[in-house]
Amino acid sequence: MCEVLSWTSQFRSQWSIGNGVSTDLWRQNWLGTHSLKDRLQLSSADIANFKSKVGSLVYNSTLLIPPQLHEVLVEAGLDSNNVLKDEDSEPDTLIWCPMINGKFSVKSAYSEIRETRNEAAWAKFIWKAYIHPRVSAQAWKIIRNGVALDSRAQSIGVSLASICRVCKGGEDSVTHVVWHCPMAQRLWQWARRRFKMTGNCLNFQVAMKGKDSWSLLLKHLWTTIVVNCLVALWQHRDNMVWNNAQQSMGKCCNFVRKQVLLVGRFSKALHFGSPMELDIVETWGINTRVSPGCSVQECYWLPPPHMVMKVNTDGAATGLAGIGFVFKDHDCNTIMVGCQQIGADNCFFAECLAILIAMEVAAARGWTKLWVETDSQAALGAFANFQVPWRLTFKWKKVKSCFTSLLLSSIWKEANFSADKASKIALQKSSQELELIDGKPPWLDRVESPDCAYYRFS
Repeated sequence: MCEVLSWTSQFRSQWSIGNGVSTDLWRQNWLGTHSLKDRLQLSSADIANFKSKVGSLVYNSTLLIPPQLHEVLVEAGLDSNNVLKDEDSEPDTLIWCPMINGKFSVKSAYSEIRETRNEAAWAKFIWKAYIHPRVSAQAWKIIRNGVALDSRAQSIGVSLASICRVCKGGEDSVTHVVWHCPMAQRLWQWARRRFKMTGNCLNFQVAMKGKDSWSLLLKHLWTTIVVNCLVALWQHRDNMVWNNAQQSMGKCCNFVRKQVLLVGRFSKALHFGSPMELDIVETWGINTRVSPGCSVQECYWLPPPHMVMKVNTDGAATGLAGIGFVFKDHDCNTIMVGCQQIGADNCFFAECLAILIAMEVAAARGWTKLWVETDSQAALGAFANFQVPWRLTFKWKKVKSCFTSLLLSSIWKEANFSADKASKIALQKSSQELELIDGKPPWLDRVESPDCAYYRFS
């Protein structure tokens, strides 16, 4: 395990260069996730006398690559632009690339080395916080066919005649006991009638098909009923086999009712309050918790103070990711609009990158007093709590020193629509070049105004 973890960490980490005195030029990953030694397929004996450190290339916070070394990098397929360069006063640090914050954790390392498979479609239904873990575990065993049945014994080579202990008319298998047995059919019909549904449940996928129009509370209740019907039918079959119990539909129904009442107590979900939903909830004896009506909240876009430039930023991701930002002055004039397609990435990274690119543009234009506004609380929190993605940490450290006044704030997306439009335009671009447009582009039909109120409906 340790050898596997060591191999995994070697090709999923990269050194961030500060003073460079502790990073080996040949043996450690400072140009990406592979070292020069690995890329050139050199043995330890080949570079036994090579003792150079990356610090020998550092001058005035810049890496100076000699022409001979540059040729070696090209031969190795390494790009000097991939170097993560920090301040010269900082020590070299090792970045764990799989984590967005660059910090190593055992959990992330395990995720990297474990064998992953597709998640079963039923898994998301049985493991719920509002379903008792013991019930979920029993349902998992039943669905996985991990229970003691005649069909299970036959599958491992035991020769025996199989008969359902409940109806005496079918084989003793999971499919028959919980779906096709007359007892199972009666229980499923009883549950579906109480939810104003018709038809039969022939398998788990069919059983889980509720109605899209249901409230969250009804969806929780139906999921609970399906899972507990499986467990109730299995326990009923077990009692008949091992305890010589009599067939009892009432015991199965009572078991399901008790579990539904627990869900009604512990689930925080609400229902819509329609007559149909009220009837269903009251049928199960659950205290009604109607969802509140739609609330309307008012918000405003505020202009920056005199001599301060304000930029609204946004990121979008739909497979490809894009960023957009809009600069405005204290008179609410649109000074510049920028957008860029950044390739395949997630929305959080795009939101963070939009902030930094906008700051770099402002620094290049000499706007040293800047107000950055984003509609992403997560991105704002990353900058406030020093949790910026590791790929952007060095860009952030460099650009923030360019301003005499810097304010970062958040706003609702309802008052950030111009930057949102710019990020959507970026998604349509084929190249990843940053496009800067002075003034208001033709496709930006409207911009935020301090004279308008914007509304959020929730």
